[in-house]
Amino acid sequence: MLMLNEPGCDNVIRLIGTFKNDKCVYLLYEFAEGGELWEQTSFCGIVDMGYAQGCMLQVIEGLEYIHSKNLVHRDLKCENLLVKDGIIKIADLGSSLLIHQAEAESHIAAAPPQQVPYNRKEFKHFVGTPAFMPPEAIENRDSGKLRDLWSLGCLFYQLLVGRPCFYASTDYWTFSRIKGRELEFPPDMDPLAMDLISNLLQIDPERRLGASGGFDKIRNHEFFKIAIQTQITNAFVKNVKRSCTRIGMAILKSENKTPSEKFACMLQEIKDETLTTSRDELRVLKTLIKKMSWFQSTTEEQLAKEAKLTQELLYE
Repeated sequence: MLMLNEPGCDNVIRLIGTFKNDKCVYLLYEFAEGGELWEQTSFCGIVDMGYAQGCMLQVIEGLEYIHSKNLVHRDLKCENLLVKDGIIKIADLGSSLLIHQAEAESHIAAAPPQQVPYNRKEFKHFVGTPAFMPPEAIENRDSGKLRDLWSLGCLFYQLLVGRPCFYASTDYWTFSRIKGRELEFPPDMDPLAMDLISNLLQIDPERRLGASGGFDKIRNHEFFKIAIQTQITNAFVKNVKRSCTRIGMAILKSENKTPSEKFACMLQEIKDETLTTSRDELRVLKTLIKKMSWFQSTTEEQLAKEAKLTQELLYE
């Protein structure tokens, strides 16, 4: 981690110092008062597209810096992104791997042969959070820095939708979905965002966006050419987190209700929230409605009922 401090990058957490006692080694990092970005995405993703764009570009900046040091992060996800003064910081490099220069230049890291006990498989590259691991890592194959491009696509999906794109009830089924590239997008998702994510989530590491052309290829994607970036202020972050928390509590309180009743409770909670919100925040909350509807609904009939409830409660 100390190597990342020279010269340092605003979008990578800074290690201030280390110390130890007889039992443990301690790492002291800069304080990120905004907490994990996951707290803002855990219910339905970042609902303001401009805000999401800003977050994504900052993650690209941080990951590019990490790769410039010949490090592979290997565990990119919203839970490992912290917020400080509106700045996104990539954290938790405990799973990162330092690769040799020759391997870095060839993209695919050719690991030197090692002695492994007879009849025992070494899981050297089976590292990371299951829902964010690329298919080659599941098969214990290395792809060098290109594995982070897959995780970047998963992270972007998580930012925009609010859940991992390949999540399943067990790790086995999660891995099955990843290897089969069972990718599902919400019906109202931005087509350019879908294209960006789809190009990052390629089974073949060499075909992933950024594998050739570097991170500029990702930055130059049409999705980022739409100038709708929203300034990430502490007040904006606080309001979004507060709204998501209240909506989440409303869902938990209505746990034993039917999907339609649960949705009505959520809408009422949002209506109460809008009494003290600005026009911009109200726009964010209305977008939130659409995303939550996609999660809660199971039939077209139910979707129609929820649309009617939305009209009655928020647009009257």
